Amino acid sequence: MLTRPITRPLTRPITRPLVRQSSVFDPLTLFAQGQQGAWYDPSDLATLFQDAAGTIPVTADGDPVGLMLDKSGNGHHASQSTTAAKPVYRTDGMLHWLEFDGVDDYMASPAVLDGPDFMFVTGMQTVAPADAFQAYWSFGGRVFRRRNDPGGAGLEWNVQAGGSNLYDPSVPGSQDIVCRINHTNANAGMYVDGVNTANFTPSITLTLLDEFEMGRNSSAEDNYAGYRMYTFIAVTGDPGTEIASDADEYVAAKSGVSL
Repeated sequence: MLTRPITRPLTRPITRPLVRQSSVFDPLTLFAQGQQGAWYDPSDLATLFQDAAGTIPVTADGDPVGLMLDKSGNGHHASQSTTAAKPVYRTDGMLHWLEFDGVDDYMASPAVLDGPDFMFVTGMQTVAPADAFQAYWSFGGRVFRRRNDPGGAGLEWNVQAGGSNLYDPSVPGSQDIVCRINHTNANAGMYVDGVNTANFTPSITLTLLDEFEMGRNSSAEDNYAGYRMYTFIAVTGDPGTEIASDADEYVAAKSGVSL
């Protein structure tokens, strides 16, 4: 009796990647309905200028950065006019970042958010953990920083007085990480490399956030951070779990991090 030959493999081939590809996610979708926020991307040299006026483009590793354009479409450009306080553009040929010296480097922009619910996600690495408190970015007294004091070490999202409402997971300083904060007046959570590391329920209501500063605490100007910033996204509202995860993967690819 004739039998039909088997022409397909005995096992089904894997046709999808083991992880989702961040290239399918476009951060502009976060702002598609007019949401306030900002998106800074040092890998896009067209958005970097050596002077705050935006007349001298950044072209090479080691150039100072006096203006970084906001790619969200909201026009929240970050600038620094003082030469000594400008961060430096760095690249290893594959990754691109701004490097803040932890002494006096910072960039500032007018308020980038306009509501009590928001998400931040950034790719970063601490390179000079010297001071007790290093502020990576802040909105007038509300600060994301690293604690290096005897009372604890780790990342901290500080929005109000009192240790009970602070994030403080233990995270190695000299390590590339993706850090995300989802904040509402009902709950706030920190995610490091896609993993939820801490939560708290705020006891104050955040409405309009103040001027954004990257590289220092705007309310304690001696708190500077020495760190690499690979990319930074802030958006008003709660984008949802799936989109937040997509944003993590996008930032991870920009930062050389495997989630």
